[in-house]
Amino acid sequence: MVFGFSIFTTPLAVFFAATNIDLSLPIRLLAAAENSNKFIYVFTLFSTLICDPTENLLNCSIYYDITKSAFEYIAMFGLYDIAQYCQFIISLSRFLAISFNGAFFRYTLKFPLLQLIIPYVLRFDEKKRQDDTRRIAADA
Repeated sequence: MVFGFSIFTTPLAVFFAATNIDLSLPIRLLAAAENSNKFIYVFTLFSTLICDPTENLLNCSIYYDITKSAFEYIAMFGLYDIAQYCQFIISLSRFLAISFNGAFFRYTLKFPLLQLIIPYVLRFDEKKRQDDTRRIAADA
């Protein structure tokens, strides 16, 4: 049910985050990326659920294999985790902006694209570590 509402709210969140000039550029980019990732995840999940032949919500069961494989790929890619990492970077940036009498605020404004890449790098590193752990466990 919550995922159904997210299909309508996350595009609005992307739009308002991207166009809010009161926010700094890194925060706008991270918030837009967070909600974009959530939208893609929820859209593929919802399309898989409504096309599920056992649920029979819509007559789109011929597309079920396509939507299911798309959702599995998105879930494997970890877009929802990346959205959480984006939120973490936003929170960290806010903490650095208000802590220590604002001494680190100017550093939170530098390299906005690098800050946007950090959540994706964190997820890929986590995925690589998980794969390495599984491979080691399988070899043992």
